[in-house]
Formats: sequence, C-alpha cells, structure tokens
Amino acid sequence: MRQLNALSPEWSGLAGEYLGRATMLLRADDAEEAASALHRRLRRALGVPVLVAADRVDGRAWARSFGLTWRCVEVMRSLGATDRGSATVQYAMYAIVFDPERAHDLDRFLADCLGPLLEYDRRRSTALVATTAAYCAQGGNLSRTARSLHVHMSTLLKRLDRVGVLLGDGWRSPDRALRLHLAVRLHQLRGALDEEGDG
Repeated sequence: MRQLNALSPEWSGLAGEYLGRATMLLRADDAEEAASALHRRLRRALGVPVLVAADRVDGRAWARSFGLTWRCVEVMRSLGATDRGSATVQYAMYAIVFDPERAHDLDRFLADCLGPLLEYDRRRSTALVATTAAYCAQGGNLSRTARSLHVHMSTLLKRLDRVGVLLGDGWRSPDRALRLHLAVRLHQLRGALDEEGDG
C-alpha cells in the first residue's frame, strides 16, 4: 500500500484500500500502458512477483470497474500468471467469466456446449467434463490424456465414447471442438473464481 501511495502523484492518482484490496485511481490515456508501468515499478520496489490489472472507468462507474479488475486478476492467476501488468481488455476473451453483468450469457453458453455432460456428471457422479477438459488440454492426444487423468486407456476410451453419445456425432470437428475447449476452460475458470469468492 505504501508503494502505491508513493507512486500515485506521478499519475495524478489516488491510492488506498477498497474492500480490503490495494487500489489506485489514476489518469492515463492507455490502461495497458499504465498497468505495465505500474507493474514494473511495484515489482522493482517490492522485489516480489506482482499482478496488476487496469480498467478504463466510464463515467463514474468506479465500483463496477473495481469489480472487473479484481475478477480479472483472479482469472490471470487461474491462467497461471504470477507476475504481470495488464488491462482487462487483454483478457476480453474471458470477460464473460469475470463480468457479473454477463453471467447469464455464460450460463447459456455453458448449457449449450456442456449441458448434457454437466447433467450426466451431476446425476451419476462421473467426470466427463474433467475428461473432456483434459482431452482438449492435451490437443486430443489419447496417451497424454490418459496419463494426465491417471486412468487406463480403455477407461479413457469408454469415457470419450460416452461424451460422443451425449454430445452427438461431430463433437470432435474443428468448430465444435474449439467451442467445447473454450467452454470447458470457462467452466474451470468460473469454478476457480467461485472458490475464491467463497474463501
């Protein structure tokens, strides 16, 4: 917090704590540039990895902007970032997860892409969504997928056959596979954000 207070005059800014988190309002033409510059300065001052997210405030929507930047930081962390400065726009592809106003869009997208798998897992306590996520993450490589899940190849093939039955023919076609990969990733990120919110 001290470092933010010390840096804020350089950007004609105001630093403080908002909802328990270090926050700065500053004047900048480019949110990405400001986030990168602030990240470099904080990293140097603190000597430890730092995550910084910036969002351009429209009008007086400061609370909304704060919510977006904080959830964006959590998405960055969930994606493996530990030391980065970025504007929320750089994570626009994931905005459907971290923008509460788009929760309905996310629900609909996940239901369209994963609905049958989510329902099957819920009813039968299976792991078809996790299997599909691993299959996508391994680029469709069966051996690597089986190893990553710690299951025998025959178990993996049975699960993937069930995925095919539930999602229908062509679920591995390029267009559908891309949507499915995005859906399982968004589902995982939403889960990570929900856990963070509960903690």
